[in-house]
Amino acid sequence: MSETSCHALLVFKGNGLDQAKLIRKFSMKPVRPKKKGDRLGNRPGYPAPLAATGYCGFSTSECISSKNINDHVSFLLEEISRDLVAIREIVRNDHLYWEIVCFIHPEQQLKLVLNESNVIRSKEIGVRIVSDDSSDAVTFVWDNSAR
Repeated sequence: MSETSCHALLVFKGNGLDQAKLIRKFSMKPVRPKKKGDRLGNRPGYPAPLAATGYCGFSTSECISSKNINDHVSFLLEEISRDLVAIREIVRNDHLYWEIVCFIHPEQQLKLVLNESNVIRSKEIGVRIVSDDSSDAVTFVWDNSAR
């Protein structure tokens, strides 16, 4: 039997994203923050690819050790709630898309494991919660420039 693991990722995406505004609002280190047009890496002999849109994520993988996805989601909802008005303003003014993406291994149906309080709180805040197997899940662009 395989080990159970999980984490959640709060994702912000959009052409007007300025990651510096978001980074100041959260206690976590951002995951792959990029503005639209930023270089995504560099491969010798090829032009440097550029970010098609802005992206900034905040992962619970290094700050929550629980194997219960609800603990990860609750943590992110609390992080958002600390400065909800300002975060909503950034999302609205910069025309950003945001969601919480849940990664659970072995795979489980998210709607069966999320507790009602997290679902209600996410609706109040206005942030979707999706599973990484969703067609709307975040797509990572790996930066190979450090290799």
